[in-house]
Amino acid sequence: MAYGAIDFGWAWRTGNFRLSFFGGYFYYSDNLSAFGCVQTAGNPFICAPGDVDPSTQVIGQDSQLHAVRLGFGTEWRFAQSWRLTTDVAWLPYLHINARDTHLLRVGVDLSGPIR
Repeated sequence: MAYGAIDFGWAWRTGNFRLSFFGGYFYYSDNLSAFGCVQTAGNPFICAPGDVDPSTQVIGQDSQLHAVRLGFGTEWRFAQSWRLTTDVAWLPYLHINARDTHLLRVGVDLSGPIR
């Protein structure tokens, strides 16, 4: 897994009020794999005709996300120990690329995985 974010912003303040604006970029990447298959319940069609060796990869997933963020926030201090804050963000650009691969498929006749 890898991720990163960079934001730039500006804030305008008075005695008890703050208004801020920001813009930024966000990236997230994840790669997952699952190995082996062991039947622990009573469904005869899962891991059929027998358990899959733990060294055999059965599922792979690869995902990336890119996003541009724009937003603003406010803070109003209306008493000594009280304040009201808001944060609003908008994603004008978002791109997701995700691949999910099941490497062992159950055959059409449900006789077990195609190996």
